[in-house]
Amino acid sequence: MNRTHHIMRPIGSSGRRLLLPANLVAICVIGLLAPQAAPAAPTPTHDQLQQRLGQTIVMVARHDQALLDRQVEQMTRLMRGSTRFQQGQAGRIEESLGLAIIKTAGSIQEEQSALKSRMILIGRELDLLSEDSAAGRQTQLGWAVRTAAQRAPQGGAAFQAALGKEITRLEQVRQRTTIRLQDELRALKRLDADFAQTIPQRYQKAMESTRLTVLMADDSTVVWTDRQLQELSHQVLQQQSSQVYAQLAGLTRAALTAPAGVGGFIEYGLAAMTGAMAVMVWFGLSTRKERAPLPVNPTDEAVSSLRRWSMQGGSGNGGNSHEANILSQLVTFFSWPREIVFGNNVIGTIGRYAERERIKRALVITSRDLHHHGLLEPLKASLSHSGIAFRVYDHVEHDVPDVVIANAGKEYQRMATDLIVAVGGGSVIDTAKAVGILATNGGLIQDYEGLDTIPSPLPHFFAVPTTAGCGSETSQFCVVLDTAHKRKLEIVSRLVIPQMIFIDPTLMVSMPRELTAGSGIDALSNAIEAYCSTWASPLTDTLALDAVRLISESLRTAVADGSNLEARRQMAVAAFEAGLAFNNAQCGAAHALGHPVAGLFNVPERVSEAILLPHVMRYNLETNMARMAQLAVAMGESVEGLTQQEAAEQAISAVQWLLLDIGLPATFDKLGVANDAIPELARQAAQDFFLRTNPRTLTRGEIEQLYHQAFQKFGRDTVHRKTAGVIL
Repeated sequence: MNRTHHIMRPIGSSGRRLLLPANLVAICVIGLLAPQAAPAAPTPTHDQLQQRLGQTIVMVARHDQALLDRQVEQMTRLMRGSTRFQQGQAGRIEESLGLAIIKTAGSIQEEQSALKSRMILIGRELDLLSEDSAAGRQTQLGWAVRTAAQRAPQGGAAFQAALGKEITRLEQVRQRTTIRLQDELRALKRLDADFAQTIPQRYQKAMESTRLTVLMADDSTVVWTDRQLQELSHQVLQQQSSQVYAQLAGLTRAALTAPAGVGGFIEYGLAAMTGAMAVMVWFGLSTRKERAPLPVNPTDEAVSSLRRWSMQGGSGNGGNSHEANILSQLVTFFSWPREIVFGNNVIGTIGRYAERERIKRALVITSRDLHHHGLLEPLKASLSHSGIAFRVYDHVEHDVPDVVIANAGKEYQRMATDLIVAVGGGSVIDTAKAVGILATNGGLIQDYEGLDTIPSPLPHFFAVPTTAGCGSETSQFCVVLDTAHKRKLEIVSRLVIPQMIFIDPTLMVSMPRELTAGSGIDALSNAIEAYCSTWASPLTDTLALDAVRLISESLRTAVADGSNLEARRQMAVAAFEAGLAFNNAQCGAAHALGHPVAGLFNVPERVSEAILLPHVMRYNLETNMARMAQLAVAMGESVEGLTQQEAAEQAISAVQWLLLDIGLPATFDKLGVANDAIPELARQAAQDFFLRTNPRTLTRGEIEQLYHQAFQKFGRDTVHRKTAGVIL
């Protein structure tokens, strides 16, 4: 592939001759403007001044010539390397395609071998289970005798009865197993028959992916080379010796002193400066196009590959589409907690980790319900066993009021604590974050509102989330309620991310139904808005889509049967993934509009955001259609035969039905939110941090319209709902 590089041409002899007048202009200006702090040296004679000035000008010319020679040599070397690189592209592609074919062939061979081996194994098992197998009948009889003897050790009639029952049971098991293995064998045979047909497509897909990868890598190298050439071209006129400038400036000042005086300067300085300025103007006009920014022209195939994870930008989105941010998203900054411990009963290991950090005193921040229900007992035992003194502060309130933070901060100072352990949901963890901010930085929590306003790191900070919801344990956000002004303060800093996170699904089993539903839909809001955010990246997309899938599969079960530990584990993983995606990609309008509702009407953020989410998704549909279609697939919706828009609308409906299925309110009127407060809600929402990453810009009027929609019921008839068990 041939590419045209738009670079600045090396400056030839005419360009070099222009550098000297350019230097003289700078010299004259510096000489006239430079401060005269030091005492004046003895005034040179007119002849001495001219001689010294001539010598210095010669030195400048030599300096410029040497500098230009070096830079032209570097530019030439880069251009030659770029030419060789382009000429070798075909060879690189062919080599990569060969490696892809080898790798794909090995993978196909392994899969075929595994398939054949499984078919042979099942065939042997079926032979052993068949009625004609003497060995199988004897084995079955032996197991029946053994089990009957264990159940009726006294023998006799009881043994005969137990033996008959066990033979009957084993026969039923044999029949069921035979049917299952026969079904599996038929499926494997169909797969084996279809396998050969998929081989050409697999080779084609592997080669296409490899070719795109090579092209993308080549485009990156070309862009880097172009930048290097551009920088060298610009340096030709920008890099000069500061010592030479200082000497020439001194000579210029001397030209203005006796005996030469102003007349001496006019004699040989003013004319030179005027001519040099005219030449500079001409030079700038003649090279303006050459100094323009270098265009970046990656191949169409590489761009299409980059956009596989990018949504299609639509018109009227205010320039906030993913396509407008492709180049910025190629460089992804991903924030990840330092250490995560996941598993059942890991709360009982915190003392060991705290001892590793040489902790002496700990403040445990939690809610009263968690404390009174005994969920902190394993943590207390762990800290005591490690010799760590601790105190429990359990006065955390909903929405993290600033007055509670102040009281908890006093408790921290009173105990001279060196570790904060937050055990609870988002309110508890945000309270602990705020306490940590004040512990090392002082002042009021209002002083740290905004982005990166925290000067000093927090003390040791561990988090134990007990709700699979907002993902506060993973995030760089701390949301606090300013009780005096009834508004939410947003503090954004990587310093508030806990040093260690302990995710223990067993702590979530006792969560009440309403909290399980609200927390789960909060995690869903985080995942969906992170996936649709203008800051989304391949890393956050992977996390967000998997979180959506897990929540869609497990939330209804977790709400209906809170003791189902597997559903709790899945929701814990989903909330963690959604929290990481939200932390790095940010969110959108559902969060921005939900914050004022929580602040003014004491409504849990998770509920206000959930009610707004379908309406925001519909507003963003125009710019996020492809992405919302993917969300529908992740939520388990059938999109076969649907257009992209129909599939995207299916995702919105799936969110609405999930709200109904888990028993959450679908409108604001059931929560005591006043309709006449919409103007004030819109005013606060318009200033929210998360609006900047919403995929479509919103005016004040459009924000008010979304609030009005949140007071209306769904526009579809619920009697046609196919899913059973809808809770209205």
